[in-house]
Amino acid sequence: MNKKTGLALGAIGLALPWLLMIISLNQNPINKTSSSSSSTSIDLTNLKMDPTAISNGDYTSLTGTWENSAGLTIIFDSKGMVSPAKNKISSVAYKDGYARAILTNSSGASDAYRDGAGIWFYPAGVANVVNNSKQDQDSIVIASNISTEDDPYFKVSTATSLTDSGETDSSSSSDSNVKESSGTYTLTASADVKNSPDTSAKTVATYSAGQTINYDQIVTSGKKQWLSYLSTTGERRYVLMED
Repeated sequence: MNKKTGLALGAIGLALPWLLMIISLNQNPINKTSSSSSSTSIDLTNLKMDPTAISNGDYTSLTGTWENSAGLTIIFDSKGMVSPAKNKISSVAYKDGYARAILTNSSGASDAYRDGAGIWFYPAGVANVVNNSKQDQDSIVIASNISTEDDPYFKVSTATSLTDSGETDSSSSSDSNVKESSGTYTLTASADVKNSPDTSAKTVATYSAGQTINYDQIVTSGKKQWLSYLSTTGERRYVLMED
């Protein structure tokens, strides 16, 4: 081997480790994808109301169905109010730990809140602006004026559509008898509102003594009778008749 050949082979020998390192890095990048963020699911059931996010147009913390003691229901998804469909939210603002806004109803639909009604979003423990009372859970209040701010809505499920309740209505079971009968009933004691005519069914709201129920069915299940009505969102509700 001549001198030039020897020098060339020596140079290749010195460069070879670097070439192998470069090839190795290209074929097996070091944690090239380890820093990419993976999608995470949100636990909507335990998600706390976030008035700051709401004021910025993010309604994720409200996602689900909310109901008040009268059985009225409103539904939210991450983009805003889903039901009543004719209502939209505008002029959202954050103040003193809660968010407030205006409901619009440009079509004047009778099955939605009137145009200009107020809506307040209170996280648990935040006092409302009328009587300084606090709820132990997140609540929403809708009223025509601030002096009548009452009967708050509480979250009853994570359903974001009228057909997405995830609940089973047992009124169609063979041991239930449905009588089409309408009327108004005044309660003499507080009563729970159920999603089926069963005392063990989920309680979605509670009526107070003196409140009235406009029912359209009387359901007999087992040895008990229930007053039944449709909520504003079309979901059937049941209240056990007093003995």
